[in-house]
Amino acid sequence: MALRDAPVRRPTTNVQVVAVDGSRAARRPDKLVTEEPMEIRLHGPGEEPTPVAVTMRTPGSDFELAVGFCVTEGLLTDVDDLASAAYCTGGEGEQLYNIVTIRRRTPAVAGIRERAFVANASCGLCGKATLDDVEQRVT
Repeated sequence: MALRDAPVRRPTTNVQVVAVDGSRAARRPDKLVTEEPMEIRLHGPGEEPTPVAVTMRTPGSDFELAVGFCVTEGLLTDVDDLASAAYCTGGEGEQLYNIVTIRRRTPAVAGIRERAFVANASCGLCGKATLDDVEQRVT
């Protein structure tokens, strides 16, 4: 099993806020917890990575989250079947830190079925299969 070293991602983002105290308002630095969508893909030997789900997460421990998701969903049932967990690379070779691919040692794609998740207290991203599905059109 190989969980390749992930870059250190900051779980907070520095921002400027306006603090109001009575009739006074002053700008000051603050930190917000970072939350970003992450797409999980799965494949085995000779298979193209197939999108499984999108989940919101605070960056960090992305590989463990993706592997744990696959175990929980029954897509990875034997630790010896896990070949690697890695970030995807884009067309120009740049790292895409919001897409994690889980590679199994045995075929996987045939076992992936359409998934329907119920999310009653979220922003609506969880349960999407791809980051492209997250895009909403407003007319």
